[in-house]
Amino acid sequence: MSKRPRAARSTKRPRPQSQAVPRPAAPAAAAAVATAEPPLPAPSTEPRPAPGRLQARATSKPGGLLAQKAANEYVYVARDLRRISVFAGGAAAVLAVVWLLVDFLKVVAV
Repeated sequence: MSKRPRAARSTKRPRPQSQAVPRPAAPAAAAAVATAEPPLPAPSTEPRPAPGRLQARATSKPGGLLAQKAANEYVYVARDLRRISVFAGGAAAVLAVVWLLVDFLKVVAV
């Protein structure tokens, strides 16, 4: 079976963008567009969150699949943080005991 030769690569250049000149709209069309715009909503009276707080980037329905996945993930994160804090506390306690043995009680001669 013979290999086919590859086609020469073409150097495609992006097409220049056409400079379209906007045409003035007819007065009747402009009036129709102006009346079709919905009114602006009233400002919200709900309190804004504190600026230092992190806000969720994705919004989801309370019973939605994304909310369920996020809740499951938060369980894993909380468990991991608990394990990390227990390990860090234990390591600090071991280091404190070794420091006491070496510096104060002179159990190990350095």
